[in-house]
Amino acid sequence: MTLDFADLRSPRRVRHMGFDVRTAHEGYQALDLARAFHPGTAFIDIGLPEMDGYTLASRLREQRNGGPPLRLIAVTGYGQATDRERGLWPGSTPTR
Repeated sequence: MTLDFADLRSPRRVRHMGFDVRTAHEGYQALDLARAFHPGTAFIDIGLPEMDGYTLASRLREQRNGGPPLRLIAVTGYGQATDRERGLWPGSTPTR
């Protein structure tokens, strides 16, 4: 499936595709939501307020504590090579 960024910003559109969607706008809110919801996939904005996406990704994985795998997808407007490299979490596959 191919999603355009506009699709990701529209939970209604993604729900229409058959997915159960929950949205958090801040890192701590996302952690609380993930505790209750247990998502299979998380799209994470690297430039989140109060907690960056890298930290959120690490905490989400720690929070899983051996539970089912969590697919993390970094979404960012940052374009530096270091940003892309830092977004490669263990087990990840780089894409453009």
